[in-house]
Amino acid sequence: MIISESFLKNPNIRKFFTALGWADEIGSGVRNTRKYLSYYIPGAEPLFIEDDLFHTEIPLVSIQMGGFASKFKHWLEFPDESYFHIEEGLKHIALDPSIAEAGWEDLLLHLVLTWHQQGAKLHELKWPEKQIFAKEEIKKVPSWSEKGANLLHKKTRYLLSILMLTSKETGIDQLMVWMSYKKRQTFRENYMIPLQKAGLISMTKPEKPNDPEQQYKLTEQGQLFLAGRMM
Repeated sequence: MIISESFLKNPNIRKFFTALGWADEIGSGVRNTRKYLSYYIPGAEPLFIEDDLFHTEIPLVSIQMGGFASKFKHWLEFPDESYFHIEEGLKHIALDPSIAEAGWEDLLLHLVLTWHQQGAKLHELKWPEKQIFAKEEIKKVPSWSEKGANLLHKKTRYLLSILMLTSKETGIDQLMVWMSYKKRQTFRENYMIPLQKAGLISMTKPEKPNDPEQQYKLTEQGQLFLAGRMM
């Protein structure tokens, strides 16, 4: 994994070099990296995180969550019709290269721990304190790797389900159908709004929050959270 951070540069010098053809325009590096990275590392996708400092991650080994899409669908008890949606979304989310050889159970042990560590830091989520996350305790739960409802606190399961399903743009009504959730206002107040405030999901039409065609999608921070890689 190659990680870089940018530093402020003199804009007048940049404009001068660009005019002479000695430098590329701002943004060209991002476009070219997205365009050509897969030629060198099949399936890899770069991450560009705009925080206080612009942060870039270029994976040198690529393993995506999409390879476990059927496992996640079964574990979180999503209906069959959601499978291709989940697979399409998760194939763009890269896991930590250090667990490239991990099987399903080892992956879950890693993710449940990191989800808890990350979630507990995001006060907007009010992450459940009673969520089991230690490997020794996880393994005591019957069928922990087969049924998420057995292992995850109810709120944890809903938060993770929304993140999984918004890995590909999704409307709130569709989310509620796939999650068998009935009360729209409670769904928004307890899950959608906190996830937005935490910076993990965003609206596709933020300028029109009440648009009937409004959809939600994972942010890059949300992708890192779901993959257990958020800093």
